[in-house]
Amino acid sequence: MAKGFKNLKLGNKLSLMSGVGIVLVVGLVAANTYFASVNEMLGARADNQVAIGRAVLDAKVSMRETQMAARDMRLATSPYDAEDAAKAEQARLQEMIEKLEAAKARMTLSANIERVETAITSATSYVDLSIQMLPILKRKMALPPGSVDLGVAKSLTDVQDQMREASTATVAAVDEIVAGTREVELAVEAEAKTQAQLSLLSSLVLGLLTIVAMAGTAVMGAKQIARPIRQITTRMSTLAANDLEADIPYLGRTDEIGAMAAAVQVFRENAIQVAELNAADWYEPARPASAVPPWLCSSRNWGASSTPPSMATSPSASLRPSRMPT
Repeated sequence: MAKGFKNLKLGNKLSLMSGVGIVLVVGLVAANTYFASVNEMLGARADNQVAIGRAVLDAKVSMRETQMAARDMRLATSPYDAEDAAKAEQARLQEMIEKLEAAKARMTLSANIERVETAITSATSYVDLSIQMLPILKRKMALPPGSVDLGVAKSLTDVQDQMREASTATVAAVDEIVAGTREVELAVEAEAKTQAQLSLLSSLVLGLLTIVAMAGTAVMGAKQIARPIRQITTRMSTLAANDLEADIPYLGRTDEIGAMAAAVQVFRENAIQVAELNAADWYEPARPASAVPPWLCSSRNWGASSTPPSMATSPSASLRPSRMPT
C-alpha cells in the first residue's frame, strides 16, 4: 500500500490527503452536530422529568391539604364549619387532579401513567367518602350534649376506615410516581453524562486525526515536493556550471518530480555529448613525417620568393608573361 501511494502522481497524492482531511473535518462536524442534538434531546427529557416531579410533589401537597380539610370537617362544631371544610376539601382535590393530569401529559412510561390514574381514583374516592360523612356528622352534632348514637358512631367508623384505605392507596400511588419519576430522571442524567463523554472522546479522536492528516499533508509537501524541487534546482545550477559528473536525483520516481528529473537528465546527456565533440575538435593527432611534402619541409630555403623551388624551375614558370609596363 505504501509503495502504491509512493507511485501516485503528486496531484493524486495531494487530492487523497486533502480528501482524508475533508472527510475527517466533515466527520468532526457531523459528530458534534449529532451529539449536540442528542444532548439537547436529553436535556429536554431531563427538564420534562423535573417538571413531572414538581407537578407530582405539588399534587402530593394538595393531597395532604385534602386530608387536613377532611380532618377539619370531622372536628367541626357546627354544620356550617363542616360544610366549609367539605368545600375546601373538594377544592384541594380538584387542584390535585389538575396537577396529576399535567404530570400525566408529560409521562411516557405506562407504569407511571397507571399510577397517576390510580392516585386520582383513590383521591376521588377519599373525598367522596368524606362528603358521605358530612350528613353523619350533622346528625351527630344534632344529638343532645353527652348523648351517644351507636348507629351514628358505627357509620362514622365505617366511613373513616374506608377513607383511611383510600388515603393510603392515594399516598402510595403518589409515592410510587415520585420514585418512578426520580428513577427516570437519574437514568436520563446518566445517559446525558455518557453522551457527553462520548462527544468529548469523539471530538478528541477526530480532532487528533484531523491534525495528523494536516501534518501529514504538510510533511508530504515538504518531503515529496519542496525538497525534491530544491535538490533538482541545485543540480540544474551545478549542471549549468559544467558539472557533468554527478547524477540527477529522483530519476526513479514515476510522478511529476521524476519527469522533471528525466528532463534535466536529457540536458545533462546533451551537455556531455557537446563536451565530447568539443574535446575531439581541440585534440588532433600529429601527422607522420612521411605525409609532409618535401617542398613544404624546405620552405624555409625559399628565400624572398614566395614560390616553392619546384614551381620556380618548372617550364611553365618561364612561359608566364612579364609584367606589363604602366
